[in-house]
Amino acid sequence: MELQVSSGTLGVGGRPLMEGLLHHAAHGLALTRDITDVSGGDRRWHNKRYGRLAREVGLTVPARAARVVGLGRCPLSDTEAATWAEVIAALDAAAGVQLEATVESVAPPRSGHSGARFAIVCECTPPRRQQVPATCRAPEKAAS
Repeated sequence: MELQVSSGTLGVGGRPLMEGLLHHAAHGLALTRDITDVSGGDRRWHNKRYGRLAREVGLTVPARAARVVGLGRCPLSDTEAATWAEVIAALDAAAGVQLEATVESVAPPRSGHSGARFAIVCECTPPRRQQVPATCRAPEKAAS
């Protein structure tokens, strides 16, 4: 089982992201223990076995199953969030860095590919430079 946290995911905030990580941790427990925790044709229905695993990792299991997802919407309680406070703060800090990162557009070359591509430079550490097709340019802002 693999869980990827992308830069876009960081933008949701530390607590919701921690809630999602714990949700997937419950699925990880089910996988390693060979427990069927979801059912239905699209495998979206989180059953009572998932509820027990979610509770085990610290999520709050709803009293009643929701349509379509069953017991899949299990929030992180304030008490459990306090347990994970340092991790949540680190995730919030990572999101802040992601949101503050800027991209500098460099003018397209005047020769060669006649402006078919241009470079973008991310000001993160270490800086990264990437060639992007001119069709990816942001639209020009209208003069006010």
